[in-house]
Amino acid sequence: MLEIITGRAGSGKTAYVLGQIYKELMARPLGPAIILLLPEHMTYKVERQLAAMMEKQGRGYMRCQIYGFKRFAYHVLQETGGALEQGITDMGRQLLLKSILDKRYSQLKVFGRASRQRGFANVLSSIINELKGYGISPELLQEAGDSIDDSRLANKLSDLAMLYGDYNDAMAGRYNDGKDIMSILAERLPMSKMVAGAEIWLDGFLFFNPLELKVLEGLFTYGANVHVTFNMDDMASPQGQWANQEASGLFNRAYISRNRLLQLAQRLNISVEYRHFAETKRFANPVLKALEAGFDKRRMEPVAGAADISLVEAATCRLEVEAAAADIIRLVKEKGYKWRDIGILIRDEDSYGDILNFVFKDYEIPFFSDKKRQCANHPVAELIRSAIAITEGWSYDDMFCCIKTGFFRLTAQQTDLLENYCLEFNLKGKKVWRRQEPWEYFSRYSIDEENEQADSKQMLRAATADQLRRQVAEPLGRLQDALKAAADTRAMIQAIYQFMTDIEVPKILQEWSDQAEQSGALDVAREHQQVWNDIMEMLDQLVEVSGDTKMSIKELRQLLEEGLSSLEMALVPPGLDYVNIASFDQNALDNIKAVYILGANVGIMPGKSVENTVLSDADRMHINRNNVIELSVSGEEASFNENYLIYKAFTQAREYMWVSYSLSSPAGDAMTGSEIVTKIKSLLPENSIKTIPLDWISKFSEDDQLKMLANKRQTLSSLAIALRELRDAGELSELWQRVYNYLLEDEDVKGMVGLIRRGLFMNPRLDKLPRDIAKELYAARGVLRGSVTKFERYNNCPFQFFAQYGLNLKERKISRFSSPELGTLLHAVLKEYGERLNKEGRRWGDIAPAERDALCHEILHRLAPRLNNGVLYNSKQMEAQLRRLESTAKFALKRLAEFDHVSKFHPQLFERSFGGNHGPEDTLELVYKLHENNRLELVGQIDRIDVNEQGSHFMIMDYKTGYAAINLVDVYYGLKLQLLTYLLVANELMKRGQDTPMMPAGMLYFFLKRPVLTMKNHSHDPEFIRAALDEELKMPGWVLLDKDIAEQIDNTLYTDNKSRFLKISYKKDLSFSLPSLKMLKSQEDFAVLMGYIELILQETGEQIMDGRIDIQPVRKDSQTPCKYCKYHPLCGFDARLEGYDYRRISGSDGEIMEAITNKVKGEIQAQSENKSDGKEE
Repeated sequence: MLEIITGRAGSGKTAYVLGQIYKELMARPLGPAIILLLPEHMTYKVERQLAAMMEKQGRGYMRCQIYGFKRFAYHVLQETGGALEQGITDMGRQLLLKSILDKRYSQLKVFGRASRQRGFANVLSSIINELKGYGISPELLQEAGDSIDDSRLANKLSDLAMLYGDYNDAMAGRYNDGKDIMSILAERLPMSKMVAGAEIWLDGFLFFNPLELKVLEGLFTYGANVHVTFNMDDMASPQGQWANQEASGLFNRAYISRNRLLQLAQRLNISVEYRHFAETKRFANPVLKALEAGFDKRRMEPVAGAADISLVEAATCRLEVEAAAADIIRLVKEKGYKWRDIGILIRDEDSYGDILNFVFKDYEIPFFSDKKRQCANHPVAELIRSAIAITEGWSYDDMFCCIKTGFFRLTAQQTDLLENYCLEFNLKGKKVWRRQEPWEYFSRYSIDEENEQADSKQMLRAATADQLRRQVAEPLGRLQDALKAAADTRAMIQAIYQFMTDIEVPKILQEWSDQAEQSGALDVAREHQQVWNDIMEMLDQLVEVSGDTKMSIKELRQLLEEGLSSLEMALVPPGLDYVNIASFDQNALDNIKAVYILGANVGIMPGKSVENTVLSDADRMHINRNNVIELSVSGEEASFNENYLIYKAFTQAREYMWVSYSLSSPAGDAMTGSEIVTKIKSLLPENSIKTIPLDWISKFSEDDQLKMLANKRQTLSSLAIALRELRDAGELSELWQRVYNYLLEDEDVKGMVGLIRRGLFMNPRLDKLPRDIAKELYAARGVLRGSVTKFERYNNCPFQFFAQYGLNLKERKISRFSSPELGTLLHAVLKEYGERLNKEGRRWGDIAPAERDALCHEILHRLAPRLNNGVLYNSKQMEAQLRRLESTAKFALKRLAEFDHVSKFHPQLFERSFGGNHGPEDTLELVYKLHENNRLELVGQIDRIDVNEQGSHFMIMDYKTGYAAINLVDVYYGLKLQLLTYLLVANELMKRGQDTPMMPAGMLYFFLKRPVLTMKNHSHDPEFIRAALDEELKMPGWVLLDKDIAEQIDNTLYTDNKSRFLKISYKKDLSFSLPSLKMLKSQEDFAVLMGYIELILQETGEQIMDGRIDIQPVRKDSQTPCKYCKYHPLCGFDARLEGYDYRRISGSDGEIMEAITNKVKGEIQAQSENKSDGKEE
């Protein structure tokens, strides 16, 4: 007998099924078997329900068995001896299909490119499952392809038939999958003693595919009675047929399934009985009852009892979830609900899954989500992926992906040390990581020293890095050796397993699980416990499907990546009392007290249909028209299915329902409520929608605000919003004052309250450091020492200086070639070149081009290997960079030689150091007294000092690889002090041993670069090109306002009335041109400027020692030091925010020079008065 049990949602079908089973168990505990078949995701809940019913009577049960179809099949096969072949999992099937795709790649007509894409094996597995479910063989599929006139579709079916046939051949006699098991189950049912005479119940199914119908045929034949429930109204009975299938609407798929069962019963000559539940008994709430009854209507009349249904719109998904969380806590606290009485249903898991996770943890709501976790995101999966990749090349990225999984027992500090060491010295590749000799790399402080030795600190760092390297590389090396020696895939998998056990992966996972459990993260603890078993099962499946195959390491890696990317974990709930979060299509919340439905937006409810990527709906309709095979049209089925899922979701709650939607997507796009929201609105009184705006604190009543507060942790977030409104509006309500004071007295959170307050009311004008702290940071022994650049940095931005030199924050060193390294090497080449010529008594302009180039090449290639541990020899790209650098060096030497030809100033000193310990006799110190017995000491190097042939004047030259210029505004504000400081040092130096002191003739920047010229005309005229280069490379700086000295510096000024190397020219009357005057300074100007440099350096030193660390960068026109500042994330400077501002500077040359002169004169006068006062005393 077949009993068809129908009724709409909430009418009592499941209660009837369980009630009948309960009665039978109570009456005959040891009678024939009772089998209850359910969708897989419902079995756990129904088992608990039946057990609870029996427990009330102090009874258990053995007679009733509750299964999903798959578990039922395995049980029958075990009973009847049909489970002899190895079962293959979904993962094993995908791995098998991936290997088939790789072998058939060149023969595929349509799917060739797709077969290389990750995830295609999963798509192929789905279509093969569907074909098996519909009883379509590879031969039938090929026949269908042969009968189709569309060549592309015919080729597509031909590809599918070939792959499907290969799959069946591989499975034959060795494995069975889920669909095979269903076929075997149908064959084995006649042999099952459990099924013979059993009372069989099926509940919760919407649709049966042909294979399941074949099983049902066996149950009809060999079972005693079969009872099947359908979620349908009474129009499904023989007395009330629908006019056609489409008219069935919501119940379309149930209608089709019921008809197929009736046809099957008629064919088997089995009697049919009908039982219909017309009254909906679930809903205690009249609105919920009305919603179910009119779900397929466009509009419904308002119903009393709206207090038990909430319709909410929120500004964002986050606010929507937070409002739902607060309402859940209200139900628990005020209505006495248990957590298990409440369920969450979501259609858009991508948008809401993570938010629910974060918010529920904040609100301390216990919850469980039945969404499967991706194993690919777990560290074990990354360990396998990166470890296999390492054996192919030992790249930096793969190495540290592997190390950072945490399985090599390196601490975070040890990992950072090892990574920084590898980056600094460009350590990568098998030879480096597996070398027997220890790592003994160290940084050079100078490329001039040929035999520089490492200090003790560097040696300790190298030894530590080497020990950590061996700890990682040795097990990875053994894995590489084992993989290369492996005869087949089985041996390769054994090598991977051995590697993981060698580094104690199972033990570490257990440790992580214990730690997570102790911290209350039970779901994370279970992930760590389960992932090992799931991955072992995947590896076992790989051995089963490809164990005897020989494959390369690359093929193995690709196969493992495919498997890991689709491997999922299904976790068991951590307890009994929790809020259940479910998707619409994995929904086991039937008859729960309260349901929260989130994301009721257009485009989400109903969701958009996504076509199968292998066979589109158009393909399927074309195939069906040929009448060889028949496939379902997925888009049409998806539409019916989607409407049914929504109906089912909105009819689950028996007492209370919350429906909400967001007004904006996570990406910020505007969104609206779906059609279902409109239906619910029609049931409720006017203005029943509750809105949660971004500024809900100012918009909500005090009662509503209190409802949003759940616990201390969450209230802190709300307090931040309230305090932000206080900052903007200037007042804080009495409620939030009480909240603030309450949290401030709580020891657990008062620190966070202070942090929130400081963050919101932060003053970017930082307090000064105490002088003793400033001294400890910058001048521990009373000496503030540094280069000119260091003090320029302070004047550009005090906070930047504090971050770099006070906090000593540094970017990690990376072996690369950038502008600083370029400058270092070129400076060293020019220094050695010049010193050699001076030693030999030769002038730069006298050296033949060939000798000059050869000497440059020899010096460069002797010094280059010392730079950044040979970075210029690390790759072909770097070697090309070295060739370009050599070209630049030769070009610079050529230009300097040409300058030497026309100048009476010739280089005398190179890289002349001052300050610090650079020799007992000729060391020049530049030291200034500061307050409290502190002093400022400048250290540095002058690139080059030239002296004229008469020995009366000197000038300094500073090499620059980039742009450089000097102006009075920058000097006045302390932003460009370098050239004048060098001039000041050289002025003191050149006085030594001289009866008549030398006088400064100028200070110049020389560019170490080869400009790129854009030539519109005369592009092949050498003279035009030379003139353009001269103009581009003219040396900026300042020169003495003296025609004779200017012409000594560059004689072309005398011969051509225009300097080739300086930005100076004559007018017709042989006086300096007006533009030239910007580059000319009188002897008095130089004296004043050098005096000013001493003052500004002292002032800068005093400000540093006074503890000033203002976040106030300089701004000159549009230029600021913030553009390339690496400390910006620390200071957070933003000129658009209140309290932040630049120190703006400007002024004409005349105004600035006058201010500098007055300041120097004022200081001279003050010193004179102090001396006079001292004498009088």
